[in-house]
Amino acid sequence: MNEVVSSLKLGFNNPLGNAVDSQGNVWIANSQVIPIATSGNCDGVDPLRGVGDSIYGDLVPSPFASLIRITPDGRADDRFTGGGLSVPWAVAVDGDDHVWVADFNGRRIAKFCGANPDTWPCGLTTGDAISPHYGYRSEGLERTVVAAVDQSGNVWLSNNFIEDCFGPNGANPGGKTMVQFIGVAAPVSAPVFGPPMRPGAEAPIYCAADFNGDGVVNVDDILRLINAWGDSAWYDISGDGSTDVSDLLILIDAWGVCG
Repeated sequence: MNEVVSSLKLGFNNPLGNAVDSQGNVWIANSQVIPIATSGNCDGVDPLRGVGDSIYGDLVPSPFASLIRITPDGRADDRFTGGGLSVPWAVAVDGDDHVWVADFNGRRIAKFCGANPDTWPCGLTTGDAISPHYGYRSEGLERTVVAAVDQSGNVWLSNNFIEDCFGPNGANPGGKTMVQFIGVAAPVSAPVFGPPMRPGAEAPIYCAADFNGDGVVNVDDILRLINAWGDSAWYDISGDGSTDVSDLLILIDAWGVCG
């Protein structure tokens, strides 16, 4: 089987939220500091200690927190930073395939350029931060672990924790509010069946030859197929049990398009 880049090589460190786009990519928030809780209570130890200049002040985004993309062929080979990420948690994808990441630590949400070349802002490409260095901030936010985009392009965030969660009593007091960023995202059809897409849009056609999920069949995909030549368990588009000339012909037929 063709080697898949190890998540350890990429620097996976306490990953949390994830979302799938219309190209078949999985986007994962790499928090670096938040372990998966085994109960509903904090343990009295502040995992955010040392992250940024203050857990209450104007937080410095962390260079280690990141957004990781796993391509449709299972390769975890892209790691993106910036955009305001400090302790990323919730992930949502909008109707343009751009990725929104809610930050647990900075009263902010970050926006990243997705893998759909048809919607790239001028000069940007997959994984580039669209949001500024400190993200999109709101004093209404506290500690957020859920994000969603609706059919009007609003981004909804829930304050699941309040900022003194890691206080002396070690109890999680919980959050009781939600925050709406009005119309900042591309709308998505609701309810969501399959990948996120704009209201009224036709469902994207799955393109088996687009191995890396960048929305186009090109030299990157043919190199992956050739590298796996003869392997019966990898890149078998035709379904005949082997990666061979039949798969190459399908890829060539789809060259430059996805469908």
